[in-house]
Amino acid sequence: MQTGRRQNSLRWLPYLYALLLFAVNFVIARRLFSTEFTQHTSSNEGSFMAISRFLVERWPDVRWFPFWLNGVPFENTYSPLLQVIDAVVAKAAHCSTALAFHAVTAFFYCLGPVCLFLFAWKASKHLHAGFLSGLLYSLYSPSLLLPAVRADIGSWHNARRLQTLVHYGEGGHNMVLCLLPLALLCAYLAVTRRKFVWYVTTGTLLGALVLTNAFAAVDLGIGMAIIAAVQPPGGRLRSLALLAGIGAAAYLWISPILTPDLVRTIRTKSLLSGGYRYTPPVAGAALLVLAAAAGLWYLTRHWVNWFDRFVILFSYVFVAVLVPAHFAKIAILPQPERYHLEMEMGLCLALVFGARHLVALAHPRVRAVALTLFLGFLAWQTLWYRDYAAGLVRSIDITRTIQYKTARWIDGNLKGLRTMVSGDLGTWFNVFTDNPQLSAGHEPFSPNWAAAIAVYTIYTGENAGDRDAEYSILWLKAYGCHAITVPGPESTEAFKPFRNPRKFEGVLPLLWHDEDDSIYAVPQRSKSLAHVIPADAAVTREPVHGLDVPEVARFVAAMENPALPLADFSWQSGTHARIAAEAHPGQVVAVQVTYDPGWVATANGRPAAVTRDGIGLITLHPSCDGRCEIELSFDGGAQRKICLGLSALVMFGVAAAGALGRHRSSLR
Repeated sequence: MQTGRRQNSLRWLPYLYALLLFAVNFVIARRLFSTEFTQHTSSNEGSFMAISRFLVERWPDVRWFPFWLNGVPFENTYSPLLQVIDAVVAKAAHCSTALAFHAVTAFFYCLGPVCLFLFAWKASKHLHAGFLSGLLYSLYSPSLLLPAVRADIGSWHNARRLQTLVHYGEGGHNMVLCLLPLALLCAYLAVTRRKFVWYVTTGTLLGALVLTNAFAAVDLGIGMAIIAAVQPPGGRLRSLALLAGIGAAAYLWISPILTPDLVRTIRTKSLLSGGYRYTPPVAGAALLVLAAAAGLWYLTRHWVNWFDRFVILFSYVFVAVLVPAHFAKIAILPQPERYHLEMEMGLCLALVFGARHLVALAHPRVRAVALTLFLGFLAWQTLWYRDYAAGLVRSIDITRTIQYKTARWIDGNLKGLRTMVSGDLGTWFNVFTDNPQLSAGHEPFSPNWAAAIAVYTIYTGENAGDRDAEYSILWLKAYGCHAITVPGPESTEAFKPFRNPRKFEGVLPLLWHDEDDSIYAVPQRSKSLAHVIPADAAVTREPVHGLDVPEVARFVAAMENPALPLADFSWQSGTHARIAAEAHPGQVVAVQVTYDPGWVATANGRPAAVTRDGIGLITLHPSCDGRCEIELSFDGGAQRKICLGLSALVMFGVAAAGALGRHRSSLR
């Protein structure tokens, strides 16, 4: 009888541990569940809220996102899964996307240690060590051993994972950290149990994580490679091939959103914006890291528990990525500092499971004292974390901020006109208005590098001398901006990106000024996004830098030429625009919308060629001689249609394989 009661209580213990871990983290992050806006307006979470608001208000016509970067395909906004969940919650709860965003990210913050516990318990078969790993991960940040991280957060007692979520707005990364242990657990079950359900679950989680944050692809690649490497002899290559096959199928499944072109864009722009280079020191460091990993794998080859080997190798890889970056400025991976939270996860597992082996050799009283001290430290940390969170998560009246006031003034006075909204004002701008803007967004996802060159030139005026304002105005006109916001030195805007914030004074008309923030008009001949110009006035070559503007100047001069007819441009839907103009042979229609192969056009009912100009905008070739009615539509293009077909094929194959498997089981 007593044995049965004991087994029954042990059956409930994992659920109790999971509930306790969630509760500990809820105590820390509870304010975030009910907070709409925090004081951290310099974070990037405003951009995520803007994407979610777009989904709520424009669904299902959401293939083209008109707010940022002169318009981009929706998938070029950011990895979208978190924003989709946010939009669904906001719609279901009838609340703002800002409140939904904080509630959703707080939930994943609390769930993260629970998932780590489940992974550690199920993979190692050690329930209590798994729980203590989740508890340590909840209440201590090993990355604070790095001086740069410790200087950023202020104390080794504070919660780095919470800081990155709230202060920096890393909601997507936080969600990846939450689900990564589950994905690795499913990958382990897939290679050890060889059951169809685990193949499908693993592929689903792989796709979901990559659609949440691009860095998840690296996390998953490292984790699954280690899982395959620590399998028994004879099963390693087979496990690696199986996981690679699941990964390939998962990619095909999500490829309509993460197209090959977008993968290439993210890779290229991440390298360019981060200044990453494959130099000999980088290659040498990478080879040393791989050699040391191979040595560590070899030294642990006789360990009985595969999970111990996994933990050691997983921790080592991320430590090896972080330490050279922090202490020697050698980046083995692009943006290596982003992986310090993955390192925390690995080190928390390594500390607990390593201590477990050491404590097992000690006297029972020593074990009891060690456990008491450990739990006492974590109880002390709970108080620190609670107080830190109370200072970190503070609600504000967003209507009193310069971000809100700027957006509302532009919405009321420049309705529908593209504006260059500078600094973090642009990040928050489309949380409050549908007005389009030149910049904002997430640079690695931008399909138009020329626009990034223009923004850099406007901000810095690098090498422009006394022609700084002239070059800036030229770029603003080329991209159809009718106003620009300029934070001054005393602005509450955090980044203050202008080297010379006074350069437009007396040059452009001042429309609005509040605190030390100004909005200047950029006068232009037409408010339309479409312009009839001579074919030889179109920009044909991408500028090498921001002062390489002869073709841009010719392009702007043509748009400003009063001898040329005006063109009327109007959006009929999110993916369809109508242009009315007079056009003749030798003329084209320049449209200040980002080019994509998915744009197609007809002129007076006949197909019209759509090409990309040298600054990444659309050029239409209508072949008209007189009145020209142009229909411009975004249909996604051939690559997206092929990806849709492949995705459907994968889903059909999975469904068919599942049905066949059930049929065979029923015959046995």
